[in-house]
Amino acid sequence: MILTNFLVLGTTRLSTCIRAVAWQGALLGLLPLALSPTWSLHTVGLAAGTVLVKAIALPRFLAWAIREASVRREVEPRVGFVASLLLGVLAVFVAAAIAERLPVPGAHPVLLLPASLASVIIGLQVLCTRAKAVTQVVGYLVLENGIFLFGLTLIDQVPFLLEVGVLLDIFVGVFIMGIVVFHINREFDSLHGAEGVTVLLALVLVPALGALGAYALRGGARGVVAYRTAWLAGVGALHVGLVADAWIDPPAPVLHGWLALDALGLVVLTTVSGLFAVVTVSAVGYLRHENPRGGRAFTSCLLAFLASASLVSISHHLALLWVGMEATTLALAPLIFHRHNRRSLEAVWKYLVLSSVGIALALFGTFFLATAQADAGAAARPLVLEDLVAGASRLHPAWLKAAFVFLLAGYGTKLGLAPMHTWKPDTYGEAPALVGALMAGGLTSCAFLGLARATEVAMAAGQGPFVQPPLIAFGLSSLAVAAAFIIGQTDVKRLLAYSSVEHAGLLVLGLGLGGVGAYGSVLHLINNALVKGLLFLAVGNVVLATGTAAAASLGGLLRGLPASGLLLLVGLFAVTGSPPFGPFVSEFTILRAAMGGGHLWIAAVMVTLLAVSFIGLAAMILDIVYRPPPANRDLHSPPRAESGWLVAGPVALGLGVLALGLVIPRPLQALLSLAASALGGAAP
Repeated sequence: MILTNFLVLGTTRLSTCIRAVAWQGALLGLLPLALSPTWSLHTVGLAAGTVLVKAIALPRFLAWAIREASVRREVEPRVGFVASLLLGVLAVFVAAAIAERLPVPGAHPVLLLPASLASVIIGLQVLCTRAKAVTQVVGYLVLENGIFLFGLTLIDQVPFLLEVGVLLDIFVGVFIMGIVVFHINREFDSLHGAEGVTVLLALVLVPALGALGAYALRGGARGVVAYRTAWLAGVGALHVGLVADAWIDPPAPVLHGWLALDALGLVVLTTVSGLFAVVTVSAVGYLRHENPRGGRAFTSCLLAFLASASLVSISHHLALLWVGMEATTLALAPLIFHRHNRRSLEAVWKYLVLSSVGIALALFGTFFLATAQADAGAAARPLVLEDLVAGASRLHPAWLKAAFVFLLAGYGTKLGLAPMHTWKPDTYGEAPALVGALMAGGLTSCAFLGLARATEVAMAAGQGPFVQPPLIAFGLSSLAVAAAFIIGQTDVKRLLAYSSVEHAGLLVLGLGLGGVGAYGSVLHLINNALVKGLLFLAVGNVVLATGTAAAASLGGLLRGLPASGLLLLVGLFAVTGSPPFGPFVSEFTILRAAMGGGHLWIAAVMVTLLAVSFIGLAAMILDIVYRPPPANRDLHSPPRAESGWLVAGPVALGLGVLALGLVIPRPLQALLSLAASALGGAAP
């Protein structure tokens, strides 16, 4: 493995890179047979499948893609070959140093772990230092092979887990098809009970089957579009009904505890389902006037996202949660690429590559967590949350710490924490506004849940002193980066992207502070979804009327688009934590946790950075609302952007975020308290 990694780093030919990863695939296919004392049907099948996919299918597919897309055969690194090889040597030494602190699980060869870690690091190196899309795919393959190599140590403890890892190959297939279909031969910027069964499964199956039904509605005629939007809204309303039923009569865990709905999961599920229902209302108006290419794919992908987000919310098996997170990534990608131009292609490429790296690191962390559990003989149900928490004191500390680091990096990338946030500005800038609302409110909530599950296990194991400092550090760094880039922004949607980075930082900052900070984080998750949905949908109305999100081309919105202009003002004061809106309560709760815990410097930094962000947000939004419009601006039929369908959604979200600032209903208070308690926190 190490030699083939150095071959990838040192070669000047793409064909040699492909051969190197093919050799890696063959080696990975033979290893299960070499490591297993007896050859079971499962072992032989795994070996054969690995060779078929990794050594034959993917390399041949990649070579064919290079020919079809007329990609030049030379490797063009941003870092020279000698420097790349030296960095590779350093990666091997770093991997060996880390592996020395982690006991090898079972009776496996001691070199398996350092080889795995070195492959992951070198794969990341190739992703960051190679210019061509093809070589970035090769880097991702190297990274994935490193994760797969470590997964071989878990064949006996968690038999299906390695097969779950093969799902990463789906991303490789998507990348390769992108190269072929869109001829990506250029460079991109660098990538910095029975009833319980019925309810829980219905939460996933209803939107999943709805996605298939939406795709079956062919054609782009106005009548078909009307049926499609009605179908979308109907499935969204039905899903809200299922969530309401879960509130009234909480379903019992099913499938051996793999699916369950606890307080934190119910908060995320309710947030995503409610936001989706509001977005479907706006989608009725959006699809009437701005039917994107492949409208049936658009609506079916929206419903597929709801299904995968629901799976994340109810998964108490952490590998199944990971599968749901991967599904959210794939469901959103076609929605980002709806314009079918170069900018949207680059945005979706960055989104897929960086998200897939995050997902891969999260899977690596999940493998490590399974090792921590298996090494200590902690429970009969591997990776089931309840057993992990109940047996937390018996988890191997070193493996648990390593697992948390990778889970933080992986789900932190999906969350958009700085410095892993670089996919957000382009993605939010190119995606339709209603998709941006789902990403900023829904996808962020799902990613936070994945990170919160890891924190829950670590806190139960008494690892608070280890996990809290990096959470606080990522929270403050996200606030700082957001404040720096919000100032001077020239595009409204990119402004909201950096605001999303800021609020992701607030979520993990409260989680890291603990105590009432955990309560504040869970409450802020709801507030963030409401206010981001409000802002993105209002901005979407503006873009629909003017054809642009560039601040220099906007102005006079309060007169030209009065409803949307007023909604932007409401959203401005809500998103900046001004009273009497909900974010003021949740942000003040997090600030109270910092001050109550004696972290006065954290409180001071938080207030300062929030003030800077307030100035940047207010400067742009007040300008485009009150400044006279440019002389050459021509509204594209402004009444259509102020129709009832397009205004009703953000108005509902605005009322919701105002209500949470005035009073938190008792049932919600009780739910938030339970969720905070699971995270080692408490109600204020």
